[in-house]
Amino acid sequence: MLADPLSGLRGQAQLRCVGGYDLLLESPDADLAPSQVLRLGSLPTSRRLERWLAGLEAEQVLVSEGDPRPLDPLAVVKAQTAAGVQAWVACQLDGPSAAPSAAACRLATSWRDAEARLQVWLDQALSMGPPFTGAWTEPALARHLSRLLPPGLPLMLANSSPVRDWETFADPAAPPRPMVGFRGASGIDGTISEACGLAEALGSCFLLTGDLALLHDANGWLWRPQLRGRLTVLVIDNGGGGIFEQLPIRTEPAELLDFDRLFAMPQPVDPFALAQAHGVPARLIASPAALPGDLAWALAEPFSLLVVRTDRRHDAELRRRLRTMAALASASR
Repeated sequence: MLADPLSGLRGQAQLRCVGGYDLLLESPDADLAPSQVLRLGSLPTSRRLERWLAGLEAEQVLVSEGDPRPLDPLAVVKAQTAAGVQAWVACQLDGPSAAPSAAACRLATSWRDAEARLQVWLDQALSMGPPFTGAWTEPALARHLSRLLPPGLPLMLANSSPVRDWETFADPAAPPRPMVGFRGASGIDGTISEACGLAEALGSCFLLTGDLALLHDANGWLWRPQLRGRLTVLVIDNGGGGIFEQLPIRTEPAELLDFDRLFAMPQPVDPFALAQAHGVPARLIASPAALPGDLAWALAEPFSLLVVRTDRRHDAELRRRLRTMAALASASR
């Protein structure tokens, strides 16, 4: 089971999910190719998983819950049903039951072994301590935050880098929780307002967002006087659209393209001043060592802002290195 972070299936004790598929499929091993694929719902966040699915010779079936729309832009599924997974499974059990084949068991073992090696390696590569030395990085933040957030606390992941980093680097064994994201062409519209609505409906919510997504809905802070529910916002302040640093856009020499103005678009807005103007208390998490204490403070407030400052160019290069090294680590026997 390759579980997208927004599925909410990761961390469920009764399920053995693979969380590191985005890294494992950077250079996919032939031992990981299945003969059948059951897809539940729409396409996941990972473009590498999309490419892998598109290139498989396996028979693919897509099951959705009451959504009859065509959900396979890859045009590779053999059949699609909107009857839901429970009804689909019941149909498969009409005939005599059988134990998994030897080939299926070998496939499961290959995935689980590769996942286990990868997660051990990621723990070492993204360790923040003790003694919690070094500066913040966005991949390390996703991994350690996934472990520190209280079990069951609803989490909203803003579009672009936050949802992708959570997919790739969060600990798949971290406590399960309701997961929400807003994917699409207008994926950063209404980010704070949506999080406030979730806090209102669910009682509490934690929003992980980038600085541009936060500013794109600056009026969402106006919810504060009327918010019934607890909302904690953690903004990754990396001076603009960090997702674009991960694309092959920059030129050599750099003067040929004004990358910051055209793509990163850093804004001269102080998130602390913006929060203060709306009566929202805020703290800067100055170091990884301060994360547990500052997180505990923020979660006790009815509406609060935490700020982590990172270097988007450094983190883009870190992600590239991690992908190259993870492929070697997960393939080693």
